[in-house]
Amino acid sequence: MRKIIQDQLDKVVYADLSNFDEATCTYHIPKQKEKIRFEINKTYIIKLDQSLLKFGENPILESNWNNGKVPKNIFYKAEVTKIVGKMIYITGIEFDLNLNADLSNFWQGYLPIDKVEIIKILC
Repeated sequence: MRKIIQDQLDKVVYADLSNFDEATCTYHIPKQKEKIRFEINKTYIIKLDQSLLKFGENPILESNWNNGKVPKNIFYKAEVTKIVGKMIYITGIEFDLNLNADLSNFWQGYLPIDKVEIIKILC
């Protein structure tokens, strides 16, 4: 692999370099057939939409579902404990992708599934 390509790929947070074939210098990206779905009692690393972090941006979610609480971080290591329609209830700890480590703050509450991206399934 050329050095410039390797340097750029090393900067990417979400790349899985295990699919690179040195012999043919090709990177195989498998096609995702269906959207990954959340399952109860599974743990994920998730990325939240920016709009979920701003107080007052989602007043119904904040007041009716989460008792006035909003998440403070974009990334969480979270366990899904309930699924109610298009909402998931998580118990999570803030997560730093760069350090690949848990931070100190926990958050618990409901999130709309369409505003949550699964980065990785842990168990």
